[in-house]
Amino acid sequence: MTDQALQRRVDRLLAESDFSEVLAIRNAVREHKRKATELDRLLRDRMVEWIDTFGEQETPEGRHYVGTTRTYKPARSPNQVLIFLVAATDGDLDAVAELMVSSPFKPGAVRELIGQEAFDGLFATQERLEPRTGKPRREVKTVPVLRRASR
Repeated sequence: MTDQALQRRVDRLLAESDFSEVLAIRNAVREHKRKATELDRLLRDRMVEWIDTFGEQETPEGRHYVGTTRTYKPARSPNQVLIFLVAATDGDLDAVAELMVSSPFKPGAVRELIGQEAFDGLFATQERLEPRTGKPRREVKTVPVLRRASR
């Protein structure tokens, strides 16, 4: 199915579709995304080969070169790293928190440990906003249905 055909099917959804058609279109979009991801990976590999062969390139977009991606993981236990950071900041836990990425806490696990009331006092719940409108982002969520065994 072409991108244009898929777009037309999405555009007609509300007017003339039952939910099975909605799911079929969702599955077709997922397949397009899978193929696009695969194509993107192939393109990145080819770009590396191209730059390896012809050298770095500079365009209005920026300088294109081949490099490596690095990730950093603690070489010691998280406990040892935390103790070191607390000592390095003279015990300033706010300063330690500034050294962490995003939120290091797992909301469900913390809520289970301390209870809902304490959780509500420590964490603010924020809804993800739609960048274009600034309104809360609404999305379809799907949970598995537990089917009971036939008797």
